[in-house]
Parts: sequence; C-alpha cells; structure tokens
Amino acid sequence: MAERAYIETMVISYLTARPNRDVVIAGHQQSTHEWWDTRRASYELCVSQLVLDEAGAGDAQAAQDQAIPYLLTWNCRHLANAVMRPVIESVCQAKGFKAPIICTPEELLEPRP
Repeated sequence: MAERAYIETMVISYLTARPNRDVVIAGHQQSTHEWWDTRRASYELCVSQLVLDEAGAGDAQAAQDQAIPYLLTWNCRHLANAVMRPVIESVCQAKGFKAPIICTPEELLEPRP
C-alpha cells in the first residue's frame, strides 16, 4: 500500500499558476511539476481537511494508526521550517498523534529505498 501525502494549498497553487518571473518561485514550480509528473503516483494523495478531522475522531490509537506520514508544502516560513518543527511535533504529540514529515515536493523527488 502506498504511503499517504497531504498536499498543502501552495503545492496546488504552484501546479496551476503561470510560470513566475521570480527565479526561486519558478524553481519551486518546476520541482513541483516534476514531482507531480514523476512521483505522485507513488503516494496516496490527501487534500481535504475532512480527512484530518475523520482521522482525529474517535479512538486515539486508531487515529494514530491512520495518521498521514507526509505533508507537502512550499510554505517554508510556517510549516517546512526547522525552527517550527519541534513546536509542530509537540502539538501533535500532545493531541496523541505522530507528526507528519513536513517537506517540499522537491524533497520527495527521489524514489524511496
């Protein structure tokens, strides 16, 4: 069974936006398209807040077993941020969840071993 990856809004924005003139954003767009074209089939993609709500409802152990392992984002200021990582992990742990691996599509371009 494929691992699940939550696709954050900025990923979808980069997929659908016109090419940006900013070289960094354009690079992110290119990496996002490359991941989408070559690697997305390796994951079960999740995009709805309802998925998170359903996974968090009911028995805590069952919810833990249903947690999504990856959250894909280009929001490096608030989500994919080494400084924020301990805060996010702490909040997840306090609620009885394992924190997802928060990363950019670029970080998941390589096939898993």
